[in-house]
Amino acid sequence: MSSAGGAGWDPDSLDPELRQELAQLLGWKPAEHYRAQSRFDPHANLLDWALQPAEPQAFAHAARASTSALWHAVHHLALQGVPSQQTPVRAANAYHATLGLSPALPTLDHSDPEVAAGHETSAAVLLPQAGFGAVKLPNWYNQTKPGLARTAVLVQLPAPPGTDGHRVLFTSKEAWRLVRCFLQSWRDGNPTVGGTGECSD
Repeated sequence: MSSAGGAGWDPDSLDPELRQELAQLLGWKPAEHYRAQSRFDPHANLLDWALQPAEPQAFAHAARASTSALWHAVHHLALQGVPSQQTPVRAANAYHATLGLSPALPTLDHSDPEVAAGHETSAAVLLPQAGFGAVKLPNWYNQTKPGLARTAVLVQLPAPPGTDGHRVLFTSKEAWRLVRCFLQSWRDGNPTVGGTGECSD
């Protein structure tokens, strides 16, 4: 399971004092590299990526292993809160595509201002282009190959305005229900995303 915040950005990187420290650490000149207070600052984002080990670059090869029983065993439920203060749509999409997740319909990121303005692409459009077609819930074993099958689904949930989308597990009762039901169905031998009922704790 994961909360879809990979390849994000750290808002602390906008703090002037922290930028001074980063500049000294890496030998940058603050006046040249940290003048703009931009969430897409390439230097701050690059450092953020380097300092966050739990990124798809580090574990996607295992999550999408394509040989023997490992591929069959790696089921994946990803939860994404929409809208997200911290994770841009393009970063979330990169995370989902890297991990090989199929979006559950209906997706919610079409309401993101960047998507609505045509600057970004909804997961419902982008992930099928990467080979991971959209699915309806409940869903199980949505990705198959000869002799092997896995459940790998992204579910987008409403997030309170101003919060970080990858923390939706702590702000949504539905997120907790999805997690409980997913784990219970996995234990019972049929890993399912979006099962009905409350499911046991």
